[in-house]
This record gives sequence, C-alpha cells and structure tokens, in this order.
Amino acid sequence: MLWVDDEKDLCGLAKKIVTSRIESKVTKVLMAQDGVEALELLSKHHVDLIVADVLMPRMDGLELCENIRKKFPILPVILMTAYQDRFDARDCIVKGAVGYFTKPFNVDEIRVLIDRALKGMPVN
Repeated sequence: MLWVDDEKDLCGLAKKIVTSRIESKVTKVLMAQDGVEALELLSKHHVDLIVADVLMPRMDGLELCENIRKKFPILPVILMTAYQDRFDARDCIVKGAVGYFTKPFNVDEIRVLIDRALKGMPVN
C-alpha cells in the first residue's frame, strides 16, 4: 500500500492504521509526500492500493489519480481531503478513484474503506 500526504504526522498515523486490524492484511506501507514522489515509488515497488490526499504540492491527488489510471489501470486509489468546502466527490470518481473520505477521519471507518478497496468492493 502507498499512502500519499504532505502531512508527515498523518503518514505516521496511517502506517499504524493500516497495519493493524484490517481483514486484508497489509504487510508493507510506503509513504510519499506528494504525487511526484508517489509515481517514483510506483516505478520501483508493487503496491495493491493507494490512499492520497487531494491537496499537495508539486502534484495533487487528482492529477496523481489520472496518472495512475494511465499506467496502472486496475490499481485502486482512494482520495482524501481536509477541505470539504472545496471538494467535489464527482471529481474523484471522474479521475478514477474508487472512493474518497474527508479529514479528520474515523480510524475504524478508514480501515473498512481500505479493506473494501483491497477486496475489490465498492468503497463509497
């Protein structure tokens, strides 16, 4: 799994979230600070899911999602945002995300979303 967010504290929390109590066991969690770094990691590592923030420097989550769809068409992407007022869920789906959530988030709900995405089930 690859977690992409420019908030370093949230990346550390994400690792704890996804490596415990998820039915579809996640054995490795990679971290990236933006979409550019995420694409670099994807060129070197296999991942089965990406969770990415929408607003990030250099390359935002929507642009990252578009790039992933071109190179890895079946790789599931879940997008997240802290800015509900500037967020359009339809954009996420149009760009190819399987789902989305807003920050701050409920840890148990995120675990369910991640597990559903890893199983190929609808997320939202």
